[in-house]
Amino acid sequence: LEVVAKTGVTVDKLACTARCNAVEVETVFAPAAARVRAVARRVCSQEPSSPKEQLIAAYSRRELGQTGDGHFSPIGGYHEASDRVLILDVARFKYPAHWIPIDDLARAMAAVDPDSAKPRGLLSLRPSALKQPVQPALRLEFLDHATYLGDRRPPAPLADAVPRLPPPPDDDRLLPWAFAAVDTLVAAGALPRARVHDVA
Repeated sequence: LEVVAKTGVTVDKLACTARCNAVEVETVFAPAAARVRAVARRVCSQEPSSPKEQLIAAYSRRELGQTGDGHFSPIGGYHEASDRVLILDVARFKYPAHWIPIDDLARAMAAVDPDSAKPRGLLSLRPSALKQPVQPALRLEFLDHATYLGDRRPPAPLADAVPRLPPPPDDDRLLPWAFAAVDTLVAAGALPRARVHDVA
């Protein structure tokens, strides 16, 4: 967790963490403004008392003229007349909740994350059919789970010959260990790399 707190996480790793906590995630990298608009309109029209879907925007603050760069925040509303979404900024000590034009947010989502060499994007989260969270170390194949729009393949099984990994820790270092293990397995070809989809 110290590593995560210091360097943050990529879109893929946030999605992996959500799946390991019994949440279905659909990720769209660098969505066009029309796609962001359609998803925001659908999700923000849900009954407020029982929402079944939540949105997280992964975007570059720099592209919006804000301080800092890579950032995640939930989308809390959509205003049709001004074509803006409400960003519920999680760093409230820097920025309170604020409205952003859809076109500006789409541009900020298209900015490439230097840590992953991928654009940022939009994550849609729903309750999973899984009843209990699963330990990341036991479900590393979630990295390639069928969550990339238009690509609903089943998870690829782990290969028999995979790099030997150190045993997972029993303390709060489990999440960084799982992230490092995923990177090791992807680099060795034991897990497929997630593909980038530019969805119009």
